[in-house]
Amino acid sequence: GVWRDTDALFAHTLDVTPHSIAAHNAMGQAALEQSPPDLETAGEHYLAALEAHPYSAGARGNYANILLLQGRIGEALPHYRTANAARPNDPRIVNNYAVALIRSGRANEAFQLLLACVTHAPPAIAGELRHYANLHVNLAMLYAAGGKLTEAESHYNQALRLQPQFAPALKGLDELRQRRNAVTTS
Repeated sequence: GVWRDTDALFAHTLDVTPHSIAAHNAMGQAALEQSPPDLETAGEHYLAALEAHPYSAGARGNYANILLLQGRIGEALPHYRTANAARPNDPRIVNNYAVALIRSGRANEAFQLLLACVTHAPPAIAGELRHYANLHVNLAMLYAAGGKLTEAESHYNQALRLQPQFAPALKGLDELRQRRNAVTTS
């Protein structure tokens, strides 16, 4: 049979339907889940999905993610911008776009993007809660970097309301407490 495993199924799908966005995305994801991740193969599949479906925000975002992981931030940014324009306030696209902006020295733009998303687009389904928690953690980190510890704490707490025991938020709160204790004991 064709379905020995998921990789075999999608490889067969690509043999039969070479422009299948679902198959290319699945094969790209499988390449990322290898140890170590195979960024080159993942990039090839995500690029093939994007070339076959240039208006797909998901395909564009996936390809931008690979570029970001490869340190090709300047190439990733236009793809994130286009994906975000196609799907404004999609928490996964916004979060990754914000990370790319921060890494390119554009923290103010990242801040505005994150804030607009958490303000204007509450999570619609339970599966999005983790992504919204990430948005709040990134906002908290930007606030903390600017010395606005009360605002940072508020966003870490909002992340925890969405995802109790969310490790990045718990770590951030702990770091804030340590920072405040260092100030009060010196």
